[in-house]
Amino acid sequence: MRNRRSLRQGLSPLQQALRALAFPTALAAGFFLGWRFFLAPEPSRLPLETPTSTTPRSGASPTLEVVPTGRPASSLGRGVRLGQPAPDFTLRDLSGNPHTLSDHRGRVVVINFWATWCPPCRVEMPALQDTYETYRDQGVVVLAVNLTQVDELDAIEPYRQELGLTFPILLDSASEVSNGLYRVLGIPTSVFVDRDGVVQEVFVGAIPLEELDTKIRNLLGGSS
Repeated sequence: MRNRRSLRQGLSPLQQALRALAFPTALAAGFFLGWRFFLAPEPSRLPLETPTSTTPRSGASPTLEVVPTGRPASSLGRGVRLGQPAPDFTLRDLSGNPHTLSDHRGRVVVINFWATWCPPCRVEMPALQDTYETYRDQGVVVLAVNLTQVDELDAIEPYRQELGLTFPILLDSASEVSNGLYRVLGIPTSVFVDRDGVVQEVFVGAIPLEELDTKIRNLLGGSS
């Protein structure tokens, strides 16, 4: 007991004050940590922005963003960038015939990612068809890649007939192209590839006919 008193007497006033505050400080810290980890409610985690989205019919894949208003993009994932070669792929059409992107080298190619349940895709399809009919003889190809894994296969052919589509409709049954190669997160998405197989533009959302026509004319005029 005397040793403790002697020790206290040997401490400066500041040291004595700090010792006196040590226990209540530790008690307060312990109370706060206990409240924070065990009693405090979880903070709300709101997204920075809420995209317009539609649940795929099959429900077999995460929800994709549906983009009614088009906007340009500089890239899609790591493999699709402006000024870089478009990743090559082979997909079969509704008749089972294979279509390989690189087979169309020397032509302007519009790769369009879509699904039957996507309203903006339906709005955009007539513009794609009109462009295909207008510029097909000048070397323009439209490859409509259907996100078959999150769509209904039986709905695709009636959809094609209803809208009078004559360009190739390709079935991405395992999402190898839309998800694996091109990392598509929103539909419709269009990738514009020049005659040399190089990505010149990426456009996410429906494209008006006038704007689509301008893009194609620029590619036809500027391609080698």
